[in-house]
Amino acid sequence: MITDYSPGGIVCKMPEELLTLLQYRLHNFQTTEIPSLIGTLGSPGFGYKRWIIQSPLHISHTLQTDISLIPNEHKNEAQINILQYEDLRPVIEFFEQQHVDSVFRFRMSVLQPENEITAHGSHYFPRIHIPLCDTDFSFYINDRLNNDEVKPIKLEYGNAYFINVSNNHWGKIKEGSGERSTAFFSFNRFNDPEVNKQFNIDEYFIR
Repeated sequence: MITDYSPGGIVCKMPEELLTLLQYRLHNFQTTEIPSLIGTLGSPGFGYKRWIIQSPLHISHTLQTDISLIPNEHKNEAQINILQYEDLRPVIEFFEQQHVDSVFRFRMSVLQPENEITAHGSHYFPRIHIPLCDTDFSFYINDRLNNDEVKPIKLEYGNAYFINVSNNHWGKIKEGSGERSTAFFSFNRFNDPEVNKQFNIDEYFIR
């Protein structure tokens, strides 16, 4: 299930049991743990909350990416991670076995109603987004390969999406809709070389 343009699109349908695991973990976060990060990106105060699933340990020399190609300001993102919540290991294993070469910087977030994520980009590594609810949410991204044309991407519950977060991207909850919850993580490349070509993954490493 791969879409046909590079800024983003569907990677796969999420198994229901893995969505349930993610929703259960997020519920525990919301009821028992203080968020790792609060606010920013157009949603000050408690409008945007994030919880970290993996903590960085050290620079990885096992990644397929040539570390020398990564700008110094981004080297700390190329990290092996400690998985803090073992109950989510099946989610990570699903992606590493079937779709991507590595999973790191795994996080969860909640965007409160009447809040937005303002335009931002410049992240170095590709990212997978997994919507955890069906809130009416508008998401947009610039397509650098087509004169920064704005591409809307419908991020629907039940799917996992590739998002080229090196491009400017932004989103907003539709008026009258509830909170928006998402799981997301960084990776290096897809396991399938043809998918890397389709999504122009190599553009990350030649900027």
